Amino acid sequence: CDLVVKTARRVSGLPERLMGSTALHLVRKSPVPVLVVQPKRRIHFNRILVPLDFRGDSPAEDSLNASIMDTALSMAASGDIELHFVHAWQPYGASLLASGRVRMPAEEVMEYVNSHRERQKQRFEEFLHRSSLDHVRHRAHFVRGEAATIIPELASRHRISLIVMGSTYSSGLGGIFMGGTAEQVLSAVTCSILSLKPEGFQTPVDTAL
Repeated sequence: CDLVVKTARRVSGLPERLMGSTALHLVRKSPVPVLVVQPKRRIHFNRILVPLDFRGDSPAEDSLNASIMDTALSMAASGDIELHFVHAWQPYGASLLASGRVRMPAEEVMEYVNSHRERQKQRFEEFLHRSSLDHVRHRAHFVRGEAATIIPELASRHRISLIVMGSTYSSGLGGIFMGGTAEQVLSAVTCSILSLKPEGFQTPVDTAL
């Protein structure tokens, strides 16, 4: 099959936003994309949030970003849909450099943060520029912070109906592992999620059964 569709199951006695274990297992292990639809919601996606990751320089990351973009654009072409692209950037170790044992002068820390910001912003904007968005309603969000926090906040603020995102960051990892960001987002949002796998992903499930 090309797609697995599953309704999210609310767990009695637990917070409303928490998805059931079956949905999480499917997102972790399915070799094909998984669409987790919130219960009692009409399947109509008018605002789609598209998180893009530029933290590394691996071909797997580039391929997954391209797959996420292609999927979002194909969905936008089917109707009056607004795409929201987001890249959450966070300079690694900036807080430790500013206040940790190996403290750097404030000017050097600021220079490091600004350099990281400009590099990430350039990669984000260049990727969007290459993606032929002229005929698509869209907005770009370049926000400092952890993706696991920024994505749910944007989804709530802009009344997002669907998030299209990758569930792992390395094609060499088996499905038993899922990126921490994806798992935290799954447990924190109230909209539907379409989870894509990177090229080369291998499910740990025995397909001979």
